Amino acid sequence: MKIVSSALHVVRQGLAFRCHTDDSGNLYQLLKLRAEEDDPIVLKWLLTEHTTMYTGPKAQNKVLYIMANTVIRGIAAEIRYLPIVQFSVIVDGTEDVSGAEQESVCLHYVDHDLVPHEEFIGLYKVSETTGEGIAKVANYVLLKLNLPMSDLRGQSHDSTSNMAGKYTGAQAIVRRQQPLALYVHCGAHCVNLITQAVCSASPLIRDSLSWVHQLGVRYGQLGKFKSMLESIATSKDTHLTTMKPLCPTRWTVWNTAIRAVLGQYERVLSSLEEMAKIASKTASTASGLFEHFSKGKSMLGLTLASAVLGELECLNISHCTSWKEHFSRGSWLSL
Repeated sequence: MKIVSSALHVVRQGLAFRCHTDDSGNLYQLLKLRAEEDDPIVLKWLLTEHTTMYTGPKAQNKVLYIMANTVIRGIAAEIRYLPIVQFSVIVDGTEDVSGAEQESVCLHYVDHDLVPHEEFIGLYKVSETTGEGIAKVANYVLLKLNLPMSDLRGQSHDSTSNMAGKYTGAQAIVRRQQPLALYVHCGAHCVNLITQAVCSASPLIRDSLSWVHQLGVRYGQLGKFKSMLESIATSKDTHLTTMKPLCPTRWTVWNTAIRAVLGQYERVLSSLEEMAKIASKTASTASGLFEHFSKGKSMLGLTLASAVLGELECLNISHCTSWKEHFSRGSWLSL
């Protein structure tokens, strides 16, 4: 029980179980600390040669697997015990660091108090990324959780052909099994597509965003550039805002990166100018960025981009908030 409770603590804190060796890992060190404080028998047991049987990698993975299953089955049980069992499934594809395709699966439902929930169930590998393969994943998850297909009322995907295809897409295959499972194009994905089209249509905005991205990359890679920005901020008694590169998929969070540059534009220019004077491999890049950001059209492009992206960011936030308020007021009855 001490092993399981210690593992639960490490998981809740989001810490790694193991380090370079098992004995230096967070789980082992936490067990050792607890044993030294109140349980000499456990401490003696930890120092024996047989501890890997219960605290080694295989045992840790088994404990994690049991905990994960307990959480997921609890979510499924909550859905099954609703007065009216109705839920939706959200499936989206993603690649891990090795390039293997996986499908993320979430369940969307409304509880007894009419509060909507969107719960992540897990990542599932697929043998093929066709509509049939993705539909099989959705069927497998519902079967595993003992959630009947007859109670499925909605499905949300992106607009790719294997997901949203009219005849062979995953949504079409699922609807043939359950006609009441209406397909809804993911709202956040729609906003991303609109934002991408709007920003790409204007060369001024497109180029300005590209320079912000390069600036964010250099900020994360070059300690000297970051130190210069910090020293300038300290001399002027102001707060330094962290700059980050632009995410290639989450367009609606770009406004944060743009505001970080616009809010400290003078400091950015001063830092780039100083970096360009230093004899290093990055001097030419800093000089090029300084030249771009020194032009008035760069600030104009970022100001215009912030106006567009800011509104779309508010749209995404208000969409989630309005649905929560909509259900909490009971106006779901009018749907």
